[in-house]
Formats: sequence, structure tokens, C-alpha cells
Amino acid sequence: MRWVATRHLSAREEKRTLMRTMNLVTGFLVLGAALTGCMKSESDDDPGDPTSSGNGASGPGAGAAGGAGNAGAGGNPTASGGGGSGGGSTLTACSTTQLLLGNPYFTGDLEGWNPDGQPLLADPPLRNRHIAVHADNVFVETQYEVWMTEGANVRRVAGDEFDPVYRYDPAGDCADVRFITASGVTTLPNGNVVVTDSIGNGVVELSGLPGACTAKPIAGNAVAIEDVDIGGDVADPGDVDGPDATAKTYGPELPVSDEDGNIYFIDGGNSKIKKIANDAARTVTTLHDFASVDEASPLAMTAFGGKLYVVGVEAVSDFLWAIGTDAPGQFEEVFNQVGTFEEIGTSTTATMNGLTNDGEALIVGSAKGYIFRLSTSGEQLATLAGTGQVVDFPPDLDFAAGVPANETPIKAISTIIGSVARKGNSILYAGTAAGVGFHVLDIACE
Repeated sequence: MRWVATRHLSAREEKRTLMRTMNLVTGFLVLGAALTGCMKSESDDDPGDPTSSGNGASGPGAGAAGGAGNAGAGGNPTASGGGGSGGGSTLTACSTTQLLLGNPYFTGDLEGWNPDGQPLLADPPLRNRHIAVHADNVFVETQYEVWMTEGANVRRVAGDEFDPVYRYDPAGDCADVRFITASGVTTLPNGNVVVTDSIGNGVVELSGLPGACTAKPIAGNAVAIEDVDIGGDVADPGDVDGPDATAKTYGPELPVSDEDGNIYFIDGGNSKIKKIANDAARTVTTLHDFASVDEASPLAMTAFGGKLYVVGVEAVSDFLWAIGTDAPGQFEEVFNQVGTFEEIGTSTTATMNGLTNDGEALIVGSAKGYIFRLSTSGEQLATLAGTGQVVDFPPDLDFAAGVPANETPIKAISTIIGSVARKGNSILYAGTAAGVGFHVLDIACE
């Protein structure tokens, strides 16, 4: 399974060291089970929690391109641990890529962000682990904070990485909310934002954005707690379905939403996929229990058309699951195999770690350096972007002028952490380079 119960130390720097080690070990466990061992792990450059600090230099390519907003029909595209009402038509081909956020050529220290707002392409870039979209706004989860784009700037809306009291605090003004280990973000049709905290062990909803923002827990642990007071792996673990006030979880992560405002997340410590209904009680139900599946690691999800689609790795193969969204969800294993994608071949997994949809088909991010369009029956429909496995990010790409989609380097945050979102007729991809060169690509499609 993907989720690893690892206790974080109380000191901030010790915690970071442990998180770095945990993510590196987890990545290698997944790689050891899912890959042939012949590839270079993305987590060699960045083990998933890069927290080095200081200054850096801006690289070329200072262009920023937004999507087309809520144009056309389509479903409610959701990213891997992200989502929202990005809208748009089906996406059968992509043309050029520009830089929406961050700087792939940054080589300095990740500190000194301006929480009141900074330009989208300012240094240092945000640690964009997971992204989600609602209308013209992109939401970024950095592991400790949530940021929101507004026009040409991005500002912090919740969390504080450098708060001296390291804690989980899920209620009140968003500025006072704190995360121990944020583990995914999604948006709802009404514009609310949902964040999971796998160690604080709760699902938190942020309401009122872009104006005055308040937060409340809607599943799992509802009580503020300092890291030093967590006696086990996570705060207040359990496995109980029911109304929000009574539902218990064990390490929630990777939330996504559907067009009706229902929320789905992986309850990692319980090896379950759960749903939070858009009803008055925010009722939590279990859709699927994958505890009996040996070495199953769900890595990304998206929901549309009455089904929740889940991708990941199991032993030495990739899988695609389709699960009905009414509990208990009707389960279908669409495939469990290698060789799904022509560019990757039959000797290794694709390691699908990012997922959204265009209302008709799946948009899949692969740790092997591609973005694919995949039918819900598991057939490769198109290769939308990418050049294959990226070890060293190509120098001097001119994102301002636009980089052809088939020449765009697709380099995930780590082998098991990818994030793909839909914004109008654009695909947004959260990547990194050289460990700290975090960025969000805007890939124009049609």
C-alpha cells in the first residue's frame, strides 16, 4: 500500500529530515514493487519534502498562460489530489506549453515567500505538491500551506510552514489554520476548497474564498493538536463511517470531487477509499476496501459520470479501477498490466501518478515523463505531452514563447507524487527540476 505510518518528530528540522527519509523510502518501496529497477527514481533528485532554504536565480521563460475558464461542456475535471470546475471541451491534442507558476530553473533555498502575495513567477517558487482549480483560480498545496492564484499573483490562504508551534488546527479563520502534513487539495462546485492532513488526520473545508475565509473539519479528527502530543502515527485514528462529527479516519489523502459536490479520498491507514456526501450531515461512507489487494498503491483519482477512477501500481503492474460512487461502490478492475502505453513499452510500469478528466476520457500523468489521454475502458487514445523519462531538466527552454507539447519535459515531484488539473482547455501539470525548481506548466490543448 502507498501510505506509510511514520511518526514525525516534534522539532521542525528533525521532522523535515524524517519526512525526507520517509518519502524516499516510500518511493523506493513502490519502485521496488512496481518497476524493473532500470530507471532513475524521481525522488533521487527530490525525495518529496525538499525544504532547503535561501536564494536563487530566475531562469528564462517568464511567460504565464491561463486556461480558457469555464468554457463549454464537459465534466468536473479533478486532479490527483486536486480538482475543480475547470470546464472545457474534450482534449484530443495539445500544442504548446507556457509557465503558469514557479521556476524550473530555481536553484536556491525554499524560504522567504510573501504570504500577502507575490508574482506567479517570483523566486523562490512555491513547493507545489498538489494543485486544484476553480474558475480562474489555481490552488496550490505545499505540504504545510495552501495558496491561491489571483490574476498575476499568488497568495497564502491557510497554513504557516514557519509557525514555531507545529500543529494541526482545522477550524476558525483560514489564516489561523495549521497543517502538520497536508496531503492533497480539491475544490467544490461552490468554490470551497478541501484539504487533507494525513498526520493531523482530518479533512478540512475552506469556505468564503476569495473573500473572508473560514475553515471547519468535515471528516476525521476535528480537534486541534500539537505534533508533540500525537502519541502514535496520526492524531485520533479510527475507521468509522457516518456523519462528519462521528466519522473516523486513519491518514486521509488525495481528495477529489465530482460535479455534485461529493468528495472522495484515500483513507490510507485503513486501505479504503471513502466518500463524503454533499448532504447536510456530510455523511462518510466506504466505497472500496483494497486491504486484500497485495501491494496495491493508489496514486491518483478523478470522478465524473457516476464513477470514481483510480490509478496506481500493484506489485509489478499498473492498475485502473472504476468504482461506482454510491456506497458500497460497484468495483471494476479495468486493467492490471504493463504495456498500456506505446511509448513506455511492456518491460516496466507507467507509474500513473496524476489524473484528471475531460468529461469523456481520462488525462493521465506518468512518472515516465508523459501525459496521456486514456479511455475509461483502458485504451490509449493520445499522447498529449512529454518527451519521456526526465533526468536533467533541459536548460534554457523559452516558455514565454511557448514550448511544443511534444518537447515539454514532464518531471513529477517524485515517482509517487504527481498532480494534473484541468483549467478550461489547458492541462496544468505540477512538476519540479533539480529538487527545488518547482513549477506549474500550462499546456494548451484542443
